Amino acid sequence: MSDKLIHIDPASEMLSDANSMPFSNKILLIDVNLAKTEYSQKMETLIPELTKGTELKMVRDEEWDPFGISMSYKDEKLGVVPCELTPILARLMDAGKQLVAEVVKAEIRLSFHSPTPFVRIVTKIYLID
Repeated sequence: MSDKLIHIDPASEMLSDANSMPFSNKILLIDVNLAKTEYSQKMETLIPELTKGTELKMVRDEEWDPFGISMSYKDEKLGVVPCELTPILARLMDAGKQLVAEVVKAEIRLSFHSPTPFVRIVTKIYLID
């Protein structure tokens, strides 16, 4: 092991996005199918833009669940993380940890139980450490 010190210029630490932070790791926490996607009024126009890797904004949202987390894109709420998955994620967010969601798949599907199509959005949630 080397005893050399590595000098990091403070100016280089001022980066604009979390994915390019020096020494950062993107740790996969969980795969999530969004719930309550039926409430978005703009879903049909947004679905084509929600391609694999599209980043979604995660926000604490206690409308349905005390640990609730919603996801949005272009200021449009797309849905929420199912309540059985929120307690740990919400506690991480409340502690100041940065969580990022990325789209895996977004589609409008037909249901066997209803004539009304529904929206399915599958995401991956990462911790930026």
